[in-house]
Amino acid sequence: MCRVDRTLVEDLFADRHIQVLVSTSTLAWGVNLPAHTVIIKGTQVYNPEKGRWVELGALDVMQVMYAGVFLCTARVFCVVSCCNSAVACSYVAV
Repeated sequence: MCRVDRTLVEDLFADRHIQVLVSTSTLAWGVNLPAHTVIIKGTQVYNPEKGRWVELGALDVMQVMYAGVFLCTARVFCVVSCCNSAVACSYVAV
């Protein structure tokens, strides 16, 4: 997405003209928008050095979760969807 389009979408979302924003993990890591609900589908990323999918660290997941928290005045709700229940429990405990 070109910078002009990205800025437009971010502005429209921040001004509540767009109510739902779906993004790639790359955008989710780099965006700071006021979101009341964050849904993370999957907690694995492909690691080309290892040649396989690896679990995200808790800090990476928290960064995505809390990207818009400081811009929100209300509570923020996060749903993490993953295949490994032990991983899900460690995120809930954080």
